[in-house]
Amino acid sequence: MNMNNAAIKNTVAKTNSVARPYYAAVIGIDWADRKHDLATLPLSVTQQPARPPELSILEHKTEALIEWISSVQERFSGGRIAIAIEQRKGALIHFLSGFDFIDLYPIEPLSLNSYRKALYPSGAQSDPVDAALLAEFLLKHQDRLRCYRPQSAPVRQCAQYCEHRRRFVDERAQALQCLKASLKLYFPLALELFADLSTDLVRAFLGRWSTLEQLQRANRATLRSFFYRHGSRSKKVITRRLELIAAARPLTSDPGVIEPQRLRVKCLLEQIGTLSRSIAAYEERIEGLIQLLDCDGVFASLPGAGACLVPRLAVLFGQDRSRFESAAEVQMLTGTAPVTRQSGKKKLVSMRWACSTFQRQSLVEYALSSLRFSQWARAFYASHMPEDPNADKPTYTVLRKLAFKWLRIIYRCWQTRTPYDESRYLESLRRSGSPLWRHLQQANAPASS
Repeated sequence: MNMNNAAIKNTVAKTNSVARPYYAAVIGIDWADRKHDLATLPLSVTQQPARPPELSILEHKTEALIEWISSVQERFSGGRIAIAIEQRKGALIHFLSGFDFIDLYPIEPLSLNSYRKALYPSGAQSDPVDAALLAEFLLKHQDRLRCYRPQSAPVRQCAQYCEHRRRFVDERAQALQCLKASLKLYFPLALELFADLSTDLVRAFLGRWSTLEQLQRANRATLRSFFYRHGSRSKKVITRRLELIAAARPLTSDPGVIEPQRLRVKCLLEQIGTLSRSIAAYEERIEGLIQLLDCDGVFASLPGAGACLVPRLAVLFGQDRSRFESAAEVQMLTGTAPVTRQSGKKKLVSMRWACSTFQRQSLVEYALSSLRFSQWARAFYASHMPEDPNADKPTYTVLRKLAFKWLRIIYRCWQTRTPYDESRYLESLRRSGSPLWRHLQQANAPASS
């Protein structure tokens, strides 16, 4: 793969600008659930290995880990230790990051795999060898690796709250789809009565009347009172529901269908209720942290961010404004920047897969939400859609491009602690004569008679 001159100069400059820290030893850890293989390389004054790597095995037990870290600190007289590990999350990372004399260097599994294949073309592999390769990889290529610097506790808390909340939201959506499928089989009237099955009203309704036969035995006064008690007080809506209930006919009377589906609906309602309460609890925790993480109001000012996306964007950037040297680093981290492969006359631009998928998802969802509130975002989206109405519309690709552009703007606002101003950005587009401004003017121009 050939790189252009600018990319080569940038890589060399970045490598030369990093001051290489002094380490007493480099340790490679091939981690596992129950035990970890270690390769320890003591370093001389010239930062060269004093002897071949020392191989050992460490049990994944709290007492064993504490005893090992104490012995390492005592052996190297409190000197700094560099540890290469093939993970970015997990109990071992959390444990090691709590010691000031340790610098952690997470190594991508794909990088280690390629390095192993280069040295062992036969494909031979073992845990001790991987630990030694991790230590060697860090020792030889430290200038190109980034030391792990955990963000502040509030940022890490909020990041996990956001991810967990999103998983619960997905699980609830799946449970709601299952509920809808069951109701279609034996009680389709419930789908006509309620457009949204996730509400407390629906759960209370199906919990009391889980079949059409039960529902039609209830008198109108009981039904009307029930709707009033659960917050549905529109006379028009209640009257329509009562008419539908009175006129409904059963889809099936087969107990072989009704009874199993009835039990499934009961279980799904309990699951949906539990998930809804869990989501509300996470949202309460997130709301308490976002005031600290977005104290300048940068993310709250973004058009279309809302209560769900503001914390997800805030934890992406964090509180340390020296964390990223440029917007390009954020774009690569989140996978919105493409990957270019060029060799000879061949050039291929593809989607970046090595990234945080949750962060990319957050940005793409924000790009989609911004279309309703941002003029230039709508113009950008429209200008990148195919002109042929019969062509496939690459919606996700366009949204990822829009997220790429949004990141440059958000990064600038974050660095300067300045809330986003749509009118100010539109004015900058006008002054620079941007093609996007011209497209925006054309879109807003009145149609000729």
